[in-house]
Amino acid sequence: MRAIELLCIALMVALIAPSAVAASNNVTNASNVTDFSFLDETIQEELNVTNTPGCAVAIVSGDKIVYAKGFGVANVETGQPVTPETLFMIGSTTKQFTAYTLISMAEEGKVDINKPVGYYIKDLSPRLSNVTASQLLSHTAGLKEESGDYEKERFDVESGLEEYIRTLNDSSFFTDPGEVFSYSNTGFSLAGYLAQIVGEKPYPDAVDEKVFKPVGMNNSTFYLETAVTHPMSMGHTGNTSAKVEVYRPFEEDVPLWPAGFFSSPMSMI
Repeated sequence: MRAIELLCIALMVALIAPSAVAASNNVTNASNVTDFSFLDETIQEELNVTNTPGCAVAIVSGDKIVYAKGFGVANVETGQPVTPETLFMIGSTTKQFTAYTLISMAEEGKVDINKPVGYYIKDLSPRLSNVTASQLLSHTAGLKEESGDYEKERFDVESGLEEYIRTLNDSSFFTDPGEVFSYSNTGFSLAGYLAQIVGEKPYPDAVDEKVFKPVGMNNSTFYLETAVTHPMSMGHTGNTSAKVEVYRPFEEDVPLWPAGFFSSPMSMI
């Protein structure tokens, strides 16, 4: 397992039929109580086998959270327990929030996802100007995977996303847009910057306006300095044969905000 990966794995399960579960995790009908003890045991066994410090699990039925529970610890040094309210850095699940933010702006007529991004973002290189938001969101823009090939501390929270996008140019492509599907964090960084431009506010604030606030994700944030004021799962290194340790430094990766770097309680995703 790579050092940057989180061993504190957060699971979202939405496979239980509505009739199979009670209406609430904490308030149940005596005649319709689901016994989740088998799930508790399975999760704990998995943590033991994989040497994973902890995780949070939620089950959603319809629009109700019917099960939400934390297991293990968020930090092997402090022994802080994982709860449903513990914040996890959710990784690439962030991409769907970036996509929804842009699509909602498109529905409002602020952006055309089939129009070249150069129509909205000025002074990009010619080839970069011609890709569309649709290609970025579908991983078909033909961009190289350049995420991580930079010094994270170089990019601050105020201007880092724009500064990173300005490092991209025509050489950032490995093929023409629309030719192949190729998973690209870089493409989502550009998509997030597009949302910042057409939304006329910092990318994290655009997502907050379009997604977080409307659905009540009040503790979800891109800002690491805010996340650490809540109970939060730390990143860890290690595996089944190596000692699990807290990963340091716990860095703010502003260029990859739109691709995989917001933190949230798993019960709110």
